[in-house]
Amino acid sequence: MKPINVLGAAVLGLVVALAGCGNRQSPRLVNWYGTYAVDDEMQLKVTTLGMSQIQYELRHRPSDRVVVKSSGSSFQGWFFVWDEAGRLWGYWNDLGTVVWVPDRSGQFQRHTLYNGSPLLREVPTELAANMPDWAKRRLGI
Repeated sequence: MKPINVLGAAVLGLVVALAGCGNRQSPRLVNWYGTYAVDDEMQLKVTTLGMSQIQYELRHRPSDRVVVKSSGSSFQGWFFVWDEAGRLWGYWNDLGTVVWVPDRSGQFQRHTLYNGSPLLREVPTELAANMPDWAKRRLGI
């Protein structure tokens, strides 16, 4: 019988314990098709819509209510970021940047970002880090 490597067993136990803590990357970056649990209550689903568009849907999981359903170009680069304030940020090389902001009733309102937009002060780091430099210059970030 082989002796147990105590240090190895301790490290493995620590890894397993930490993996189960429920920590997730937040804000969360989504840059591919699929269904993502962006937090404990919200789910983002990104699918193709024909040959040239993506469709995205934000769903409140406990009520199964769709709170955002929209589409955008799939020809250019795109990605989404879910932030800690419960907002969905979307970026497309050809369409620009939008943010879906929840209101008091739980409905989400779409805001298109432009140079001077008050929401630019709240752009998540992951959004800015993944945008091309020319797009950041255009927005003044």
